[in-house]
Amino acid sequence: MLRANVGETRALTAAGNHTQRWEQRLLWSSWKRPLCCGHSMIYFAYRSDLSPAEMMARCPGYRSVGVARLPDHRLVFRRFSRLQRGAVAGFESSTGDVVWGALYEIADHELPILHHQEGYLAEGPASLNEADFREVTVVRLGGSEAVKAHAYVPVPDNTGGLPSRAYVDAMIAGAAHHGLPKAWIVSLQGLKAT
Repeated sequence: MLRANVGETRALTAAGNHTQRWEQRLLWSSWKRPLCCGHSMIYFAYRSDLSPAEMMARCPGYRSVGVARLPDHRLVFRRFSRLQRGAVAGFESSTGDVVWGALYEIADHELPILHHQEGYLAEGPASLNEADFREVTVVRLGGSEAVKAHAYVPVPDNTGGLPSRAYVDAMIAGAAHHGLPKAWIVSLQGLKAT
């Protein structure tokens, strides 16, 4: 059943029918999750996915495993999202800057759901993706331990602008929940929003 759902999701995404994403959530929530998680990956959450409620809705089996920073990068807003009603956060290289986030362990069987929600088509043409799924090297809070993680970065399409107030508030609440540095939270609070 999972393969059929993934195929249906890919077909909808490939067709560009993004208005049915919320209906797809109902489809995903109806399949049975395996009792054994199998393999997992480390995910770097730095956007509204810092929100525990958002992650629980997307990947109920996720586990928070720490806080980390992505050195020499800065936060940017270069793609508009109808779902978020504003621009969504991404990052780009920027010497001396840093992006803070949380590290989650995500079971492989939940990854297709996350890919769908982020607009990433793992087995399709890259031109259809709304986001790239990249491996990044982050550094854990309070140390110098480098960790390989994965993160979504929206593909810039000249539709950026300002994020919605609700999106920024979710980032701030999530950052506070995970105990990200106060200076980072203050910088998020300073973001202009619609």
